[in-house]
Amino acid sequence: MKKFLAMVMVFISFVFIFSDEWQDKYDQVNGYYMTKDYENGYKKGLDLLDYTLKEYDSKSSEAGHAYNILGLISKNLDKFDESETYFIKSITAFKSVNDEKNVAIIKTNLGGLYFDYFYDDLAKENLEDAVIWFEQNNSTGNYDENLINPYYYLYEIYNYSYDYPKAIDYMKKLITVEEKSYGKADTLVGIDYRSLAWLYLYSEDYNNAEKNFEKSLSILKVNGGKNKNALGVTYNDYGVLYDYKQDYQKALDYYKKAVEIFEKSNNNIELANTYNNMGLAYEKLNKKSDAKKYYQKAYDISIKEYGENNEETKKYKENLDRIK
Repeated sequence: MKKFLAMVMVFISFVFIFSDEWQDKYDQVNGYYMTKDYENGYKKGLDLLDYTLKEYDSKSSEAGHAYNILGLISKNLDKFDESETYFIKSITAFKSVNDEKNVAIIKTNLGGLYFDYFYDDLAKENLEDAVIWFEQNNSTGNYDENLINPYYYLYEIYNYSYDYPKAIDYMKKLITVEEKSYGKADTLVGIDYRSLAWLYLYSEDYNNAEKNFEKSLSILKVNGGKNKNALGVTYNDYGVLYDYKQDYQKALDYYKKAVEIFEKSNNNIELANTYNNMGLAYEKLNKKSDAKKYYQKAYDISIKEYGENNEETKKYKENLDRIK
């Protein structure tokens, strides 16, 4: 499965009020799900589904909600096949009662499942279907938060496939709805401006990369996340931009700002990466003693954190050996 640092919301289907007994059973399952007690949630979810199919129909709204919550729980239990089956049955049920909103919600969930397991074509199909419905019905902005997940997933898919124009398009859309939902100075917005900058950097559009790194900095200098680590990452990444532009001294200026933050916060993983970047910059400036010093720092941290067989450790060791 793909793992992410960025927070991704989960979408519970939109539940109207049903019979008290069914609602009580559903609420119990949802309670287990929300508290991450997936084992008990799964057991009670099967009981809910059994009750639903006896009292209602497999193509009822009640069945759609029961299938969806079981799909979400199964996903968290790493039961891909079951999760896929439940989401597909949920979509079928909601289509049967012409509930297009919940169809779009479940397609987002199904697309997220496919994305996590690297079925990117199936993920795109479902996520883009969801985006079309939400965008067409979002004239008042009431579906902004429903668009956050599919926009994020689609940005990741197109980024992974090196389709940077489409990745840029979805990241811009994501930032727009995040600014409306969370505020323009939110830490997550600052982080996503940094992601947008990287897309421009990969596209060799250095002017737009710089503009978006500046936007990221302006937000993260105020709301830099825990121990300012998000700000530190942007300083490091801004340094990489200047490395690409072969302005190695300016790159070092930003790396040093990142180091100051990471040293204070004991963020050794990011610190090792920035030390290595500093080594690269000094090497390109033909300052081999300084390059060796920072390669050594990166290697010392990495071998302690990861061990000698880790790919990052090996990379730092290769850089260090090249200078010796």
